[in-house]
Parts: sequence; C-alpha cells; structure tokens
Amino acid sequence: MQQTYIFGYGSLINLNSISKTLRRPLVKNDLWVITIQGCKRTWSIKDDVYSEKLQKAVSAVFLNIEINNQLESVCNGVIFKVNTEELKYLICREKNYLPVDVTNKTIGFDINDKKIISFIGKPEFIIRTPNDNSFVMNNYLQILYDGCNFWGKEFRKAFLNSTQLNPFSILDGDYRFIDSKQNEAINTDKIP
Repeated sequence: MQQTYIFGYGSLINLNSISKTLRRPLVKNDLWVITIQGCKRTWSIKDDVYSEKLQKAVSAVFLNIEINNQLESVCNGVIFKVNTEELKYLICREKNYLPVDVTNKTIGFDINDKKIISFIGKPEFIIRTPNDNSFVMNNYLQILYDGCNFWGKEFRKAFLNSTQLNPFSILDGDYRFIDSKQNEAINTDKIP
C-alpha cells in the first residue's frame, strides 16, 4: 500500500510547526532530509493576515516552490508521513497552495511505495513585486531560522543557496490568518 509523505520546504521544515498542524508530537526520526530537483524556492505566495503591530489586514508573503524542470535547479527540505486526516489539515492550512505530486523529483531517496506531495502556490496568489501592503512576517522568518538551525549547518547552507533573496519588507509582531479555518488548522494550542 502506498504511503503519503509531505515535502516541506518552508515552515514545514520546522518540527514544532509540523507537530501543531498534524496534532501530534513529532521527533527528528519522523522526518527525512531530502532534495528535489527541477524547482526553485521563491518568496512569491501571498495570504491575508491581520498584523497586530499595524492593527490591520496585510498581505503576508510566504515561500513557494516553482517547478522549472531544470535538473540542476534543486531545493532541500524534509519529508514526513501523513494519514488522510492529517493531509486534510495541511490542505486547509496551505489553502493558497495546490498539493502536487513531486515523487519523481526526489534525489537519493527510496520512493518505492511512497507518494511525496508538496504544496505549490496557486497562480492567483502569486506576488512578485513588493507594494505598501505586502510583507514577510518576522515571526515566519523565525520559524524558518529555527527549522534550518535544527537540521544543522549543511542544511541551512543548502537552504539559503536554493532560496531567492527576499525582495519584500519585513514586518515585526504577531499575526493571524484572516481565514478562521486556516487558523484552526494551525492548531497552535492543541499539541498533545
């Protein structure tokens, strides 16, 4: 029977972030570091959030992977196994992304009986040019930094080398998604 795995390349490299969404504690051995080819990691997906600092709705900008089918273009991340219910939580959380099968893009990982899904931005949520109301949230950057540091120096180096430079302004302070179902999927208060 085929097992489903998620390839995380942004906040889903962070063990705590994954655990909150899956509603179960994960340990390092539940994840595998892998690389996929034929894609690039970009700052290009927007989502509506409420900024506590600005006291208004803004467009938060998050990481995305864009398929380019150039074999020399690679992106590192982690994979973890999910069941059907957990996949539903992730699809709700990542509502501005499409779940896409990237199994055949993996490098150096045994894919027998495995389906590897990643979340790739929906075209209508792509943002390329900064504006007065688009920001990368500093709290999101901290989730990325913590995730990279957890996986170590080589992972962090590969992550930085395979990620587009951020062209957007950085905004401090807490934020929450405007979509209440999305906030519920993140499930920040209910880790077992």
